[in-house]
Amino acid sequence: MFCPTCFQKVEVELQSEVALDVEQLPRVLQEIASLVGPENAVKIARAYGGVRLYVPRRMKPDHPLAELVGFENARALSTAFGGLPHFDIPQVYRLLLEARNRAILKDRSQGMSVRELALKYRLTEKHVHNIQKTALKVDLAARLSQETLTTTNLSKDDPHDR
Repeated sequence: MFCPTCFQKVEVELQSEVALDVEQLPRVLQEIASLVGPENAVKIARAYGGVRLYVPRRMKPDHPLAELVGFENARALSTAFGGLPHFDIPQVYRLLLEARNRAILKDRSQGMSVRELALKYRLTEKHVHNIQKTALKVDLAARLSQETLTTTNLSKDDPHDR
């Protein structure tokens, strides 16, 4: 799983363990995913996120997009977007982190130890603890907010309060 000289390969392997809902992707990446698949859409977002992308009308095998997602997938992009003006590719870093954190919490709830999670996701044990702590705080805040809404709605309906 870990290759000290090939960090990008580790990231791709890590992504295969993390489920990212296609509907969470920005619209342009959803369109790209429908043509080349979600994994390739994420590859494009990682490579070009934050910059404008131009897809040529005629795709060549040595084009950077063809090298990134494969020639057939690049040709599909060329058919759909070829020759159109440049368009912005959004960044997906935050979405990937959220998906990774959900996967960590799911694995933890299924009995994996903090040490196993740190090794699996290439994080420190402290970072795994922080992810858990943040999730608990968010969950607690959501529960308190829901209880406040419920209490407020109940008091509005109570005729004795009028």
